[in-house]
Amino acid sequence: MEIKKQKWELLEEALVALAEERRLVENKIAATVKAARKEGTTWRNIGISLGTSQQAAWERYGLTDVQKAERSLLNSKGAEEIELPGLERTREERIQARAAELKQKRATHTKE
Repeated sequence: MEIKKQKWELLEEALVALAEERRLVENKIAATVKAARKEGTTWRNIGISLGTSQQAAWERYGLTDVQKAERSLLNSKGAEEIELPGLERTREERIQARAAELKQKRATHTKE
């Protein structure tokens, strides 16, 4: 006997598939932007090609993961909250800790 899937189950499956497709396309775009930059394409032209601004293109594809994590840390906590007692942690350790915190939040969110 075939069990008919509920509409919400089909929608969830579609979302999972679309999210995976989006990830693959985003990786292809990032690789193409990197290749274009190596060939000398300006951030302005990349932004135009992507239908966005030069600044938005640079922020999305030009920053390293460490720079993105640092910006996220600064934006979420404010500079005065970043300093730790004794400054025993380096900047890189603070960034890695924040990245781990964000990863944990995403994991908790996806379980819900």
